[in-house]
Amino acid sequence: MVPAGSRYGSWGELRRGSCEFIDRVLPKGGWVQDVRAGLRNVFEAGRYVSTFLFDPKCFYDSVSGRFFVLCEEEDDASTLSKLLVAVSDDGDPNGNWFEYRIEAKATVGGADFWLDYPGFACNKDWVLMTGNMFGFKGGFAGTQFLVVPKAQLLAGGSATATSFIDSDSFTDQTARTSDPTLDRIFTVSTYSSTQLKVHAITGTTSAPKLNSTFLSIPGFSYTGGPVVGPNGADLDPFDSRMHTVAYRNGSLLAAHSVQISSSDIRHAARWYEIDPQGWPTSGTSPILKQTGQVVGGAGQYMTMPAINMNKFGAISVLTTRTSSSIQADVVVSSRIKTDAVGAMGPPLQLSQSAGNYGAGGHRWGDYFAVTVDPTDDLTFWGVGETIGTNSDWTTWFGSWKVKSADQAMIFNASLPTILQGKYGAGSATSLKVVDANTYNVKTVPVTGMGQTQTWETTFTTTLNKTGADYLAARFVSGPKLGTEFVFVYNWTTNAYETVMTKPITSGNVELVELSGNLARFIKSDGTVKVAVRALQPVRNGTMPSAFVFKTDQLVFLGIAK
Repeated sequence: MVPAGSRYGSWGELRRGSCEFIDRVLPKGGWVQDVRAGLRNVFEAGRYVSTFLFDPKCFYDSVSGRFFVLCEEEDDASTLSKLLVAVSDDGDPNGNWFEYRIEAKATVGGADFWLDYPGFACNKDWVLMTGNMFGFKGGFAGTQFLVVPKAQLLAGGSATATSFIDSDSFTDQTARTSDPTLDRIFTVSTYSSTQLKVHAITGTTSAPKLNSTFLSIPGFSYTGGPVVGPNGADLDPFDSRMHTVAYRNGSLLAAHSVQISSSDIRHAARWYEIDPQGWPTSGTSPILKQTGQVVGGAGQYMTMPAINMNKFGAISVLTTRTSSSIQADVVVSSRIKTDAVGAMGPPLQLSQSAGNYGAGGHRWGDYFAVTVDPTDDLTFWGVGETIGTNSDWTTWFGSWKVKSADQAMIFNASLPTILQGKYGAGSATSLKVVDANTYNVKTVPVTGMGQTQTWETTFTTTLNKTGADYLAARFVSGPKLGTEFVFVYNWTTNAYETVMTKPITSGNVELVELSGNLARFIKSDGTVKVAVRALQPVRNGTMPSAFVFKTDQLVFLGIAK
């Protein structure tokens, strides 16, 4: 499936096919390969009672270093419902796999039910599979939760599944996690337009326990009907059921589609960050930390959202974007942890469909997915769906980074050189941290300009001209007089560029993020040069009094590609 020694460790999920494993590709360190034949080899479909194998999913578990694959087997005539699970015997998916066939049929009130639309996740102790239970002869029994000790699956021996059924639940999406210490597995579902339902598997491997609670959310309107596409080619992205859930940095992330409002039938991607607060063993219930909606432009629908968070608290939501002129784009919206609560950046297009569907309704993108690269815990990988040149659906996958200052390397200034003004106190050490030790320069009068001071410093970085993803300066100054300027030297034009102009504040941390082609700010040896000016201008022909400009911190921040 994926060559050994690949760098990245995450497989995307797979969309439901009919009676065939569908033609999906999976990203892993830049390697891709058709998985249809690979899944047939893993499950040897021909030897089962049913030839109806569907809803395949697969993922890489960074806790165990193993690959997991799941699909369903179902047969109406023999009232058969099984979950087929395969686990690689080591970190190389090209080698041997342990294969399991787990009973999924449930009998409730004398009627038999089969499992559909599975969820699939694990923590350090268990593997959890969920699914909606539909009657072979009609009816609905709720969600089944099948819990298997993870060690049994990893060892290749016999495996015992514990079954729970919540008759009052639907489409409980399992929370994938990379936390090696997490002792529970969470699920989240859409219970009503004002409530989510949260489940957790706790207990011991031999005696797991299912817990549930409700979480109030801002109300939403359920989606209804297909989303608009060009020339009458509409997409059917299901409904407002929960689409994806992840657990990261102590938070649960969840996303699903909603109608923008009661009067606007377009779809938006609703997302949540939930703090479990130690529930269910703490005695404290989960709380909603923040929520928001990714809304497209005029006439645009945002559907099938997938969500995850990296170690820096950045969140990305991957969605399909459609309209009467857009067949199916893959777009991503992101936020960093210092953004305003509930805020999400504008959608960024990652891919667009090369072809178009014909008129009519078309089933769409059940299993968009977002994961985080375990090698740097920064890069996001996504799997989505577009329409190929043959007017059939195809797979998009790719990666992106959400950059912010808390991810950056910090470089300290050398001893400043005063260009205008009189030295007062301090040294390069004064610029390292925010404290009472400041670098002080007294202003001098400049005719026609005012009281001013200017000094420059250099930073010796480990960045190179083509290898910077992010550059910024963090700056703390005072007192509250006049205007402050920050300049960064452009080594291409051999002149300073103004990167910040604002009223001087006292003690406030200013983050000056650079834009454009960052290579221009980095000398071939990695040197970055910055100048700082303070100015109290001449007013009504009167020269203002001199003042001491104090800088408490000036550090340079960079992220290498």
